[in-house]
Amino acid sequence: MFHPLRRVFRAAALEVACCRQKKLNRRLQLAGSIAASSAALIALLTLSQYTFNWNLGIDRMLFPDSYPASAATSHTGRMGANTALSFLLAGISLLLLSGSGNSSVWAGQIVAVFVGLIALQSLIGYGYGVRLFYQLSAYTSSMALHTALALAGLSAGLLCARPDRGLMRTITADLSGGVSARRLLPVAVALPLILGWSIVWGWRLGLYDPAFAISLLVVAIVMIFAIAIWHSAASLNRVESRATGLKLPSEKVTNGLNWLRLPLIP
Repeated sequence: MFHPLRRVFRAAALEVACCRQKKLNRRLQLAGSIAASSAALIALLTLSQYTFNWNLGIDRMLFPDSYPASAATSHTGRMGANTALSFLLAGISLLLLSGSGNSSVWAGQIVAVFVGLIALQSLIGYGYGVRLFYQLSAYTSSMALHTALALAGLSAGLLCARPDRGLMRTITADLSGGVSARRLLPVAVALPLILGWSIVWGWRLGLYDPAFAISLLVVAIVMIFAIAIWHSAASLNRVESRATGLKLPSEKVTNGLNWLRLPLIP
């Protein structure tokens, strides 16, 4: 990861840390907003260079690139288009999360989800051996593996910056819905990735054709979600059964007390 990209990551991390603090003085709030705006501005300028095919000189402005150009880098020192888009979305998310309104937090967390999806797509590309997933075209730089991992962590940090508000309020709740969400989300993310990886490499080894591979993946995903839904329903039923079992004795005691209050002689 070249030095300008590290600086962008540090700026984003600074704003995430500021968002985590409920009470900040104006200087820290201003520093966090400047950091988020800087990350978004650098990303926007990088995207404009790809879009309009010009060179603004920002690729080597902060630090000279000390790494030689490689096959995976079409522009020396320039971050990939997907990396720049991720940082632009991260900057927008940071600015939205710094707002006080609930709708602003909702929007910021939704944008943070897209940052994670772009990083996840690149990670899938490296795991499955599909270059198009982490390098959009031959004329753009690719997203490095460690950059994709860092962006995934940044997305998680953005989502956890306001855990008691917006989208994350449902997931972090102590109620049965929050417990179910925390149980199902790791399964929904991890198992399809593992199954997809094994099915892709089985197809590449010539064990089956592409049509059978797709059908196998669909059947596996349906089975996984069916089992996950059944397990979640069983857990909720157990919780409700315990609550009902605790409620019945209290109702009996209440009925007994009401009976004792009845007059002996009508």
